[in-house]
Amino acid sequence: MPEQEPMAPPHPPPIAPPIPLRRPDAPKPNPAVVPGGPAFARQQATHDADPLSQASPVRSPFTPTQPVQSGAALIGRRPQIERAIAAVETERAHVAIFGERGHGKTSLANIVAGLAEDAGYGVVRHACSAGGSFSDLIAAIVGKIPARYLHRVGADAQEEAKPDHPPEWNVDTATMALQRIQFGQVLIFVDEFDRLAAPNARRDMAELLKNCSDLGLRASFVLIGVAESLGDLLALHQSIHRNLVAIPMPLLTDADLSLLLTQGCERLGLRLEWEAEKLLLQLSHQSPFTAQQLGLHATAITQRRHATVVTAADVSAAARLVLEETRPVFAALLDPLPLDRRSPDGTIWDDLLYEAARAPCDGFGWFIAKDVNLPKCEDDLRTLTRPDSGPLLRVRRAAGRTEFGFARANLRNYLLLRGAERNGVI
Repeated sequence: MPEQEPMAPPHPPPIAPPIPLRRPDAPKPNPAVVPGGPAFARQQATHDADPLSQASPVRSPFTPTQPVQSGAALIGRRPQIERAIAAVETERAHVAIFGERGHGKTSLANIVAGLAEDAGYGVVRHACSAGGSFSDLIAAIVGKIPARYLHRVGADAQEEAKPDHPPEWNVDTATMALQRIQFGQVLIFVDEFDRLAAPNARRDMAELLKNCSDLGLRASFVLIGVAESLGDLLALHQSIHRNLVAIPMPLLTDADLSLLLTQGCERLGLRLEWEAEKLLLQLSHQSPFTAQQLGLHATAITQRRHATVVTAADVSAAARLVLEETRPVFAALLDPLPLDRRSPDGTIWDDLLYEAARAPCDGFGWFIAKDVNLPKCEDDLRTLTRPDSGPLLRVRRAAGRTEFGFARANLRNYLLLRGAERNGVI
C-alpha cells in the first residue's frame, strides 16, 4: 500500500518555515557570564590572602574558560558568523568549524544556534565523548530530535514518531532516521567532533552528510572540532565538498584584540592604560584565549586596588599569575630539555624559543626562520622538531618555503610569558 501523506497533528501545530536568521548585530539578550576555571576558584577560596589571590566581586566579561553566548561578545568573528548564516540559510549546506583550542569555535556555534532557534529552526546539540563511536553519536542525536519535527500518522503518535533505535547505528539506519524529519528544518550541532576516534567514524559521518544533501533531507550538520584543516577533522571524498562549508577559526588581529580588551574594561567601568594595552597585545600575540586570561586577571587586580585604570603593573602581575598556573601544563615537556645551554649555532635554547614565540605568524601560528629575531636559526628550529626535543615545533613546506609552528596548543603563549619573565618584561 502506498504510504499516505504525513498529517500534521492538532497539537502541537505544524512548524512554520524558518524565517531568515537574524544578523549578529541584531538586539539579543546578553546573559551575565560567571568567570570560571582554577584561577577563579582559588581566588575565592583565599579571599583574605595577598592581592593577587583575592576574588573580584564584579562578574567579568573576560571568560577564558567559557564560550560566549552573545554575538556582541564574540569580537572579530563577524566574517565567520556571516559565512555560517549564509551556509545554513541560503545554501542548505553542512558546516565544519575548526581551529585550535581557545579560538572561539564553540562560541561561534553558540551564536549560530541561538540565531537559528530565534528564526524557527529546530536545534539539536551534542558534544562527543573521547573514543565515542558513530553509533553512539547517532543514538544521542536521534534521541534529542523533538518529536514535533518528525513524521507522524495520528494525533496521539507523539512518542511513536520517534525513530526506532537499532542496537547499532550505521549510515543507512541513520539516514532513515533523519528522513523522518518532515516538518521544519533541523540543525544538528556536534561539538568536540575531533574526539570521535573510533575506526571509520569520521568516514561514516562524511557518508551521512552526503546522504542528507543528496536526498534533500531537512537536517543539516554543524561539526565543531580541534583541527588545522578540514581534512584533519573529517574523512572527505570529493563529492562532499560541494555540500560542506569549511569555516576555519584563525588567530585574531591586534585591532580585534584591542577592541576585545578595551570593551571588556569599559564594561567593568575601567580604563585601559596605553602601556598596559601594548603589553597585553605583546603577551597575547593574537591569541584570544590568552587575551581573555590576562584581561580577567589584570582587571581583577585593578579592582582590588580600588582603582579605575588598568596599568602595565597590573598586566605584569596578571601575567605572572597566568604563568604560575600554566607552568605545570608544560613542565613535563620542557623540564627534561637543557634549555639553558647553547645550540650548535651558539644560541641559548631558551632565547631561541622566546624569539620564535615572538615571531610574526599567519592566522594559524606558522612562521618562517627569517622572521625570528636571531641570525641563522633555521637548523636550530629544525632540531626542535625532532622527537627527542619534545617535539616543541612542527615543520612543513608550504608555498615553496619552510614554515614552523608550535607543536602544542597555547605553548607559544606560555613561552612568551616565560621569556618575558626571564627578560624582565613582566
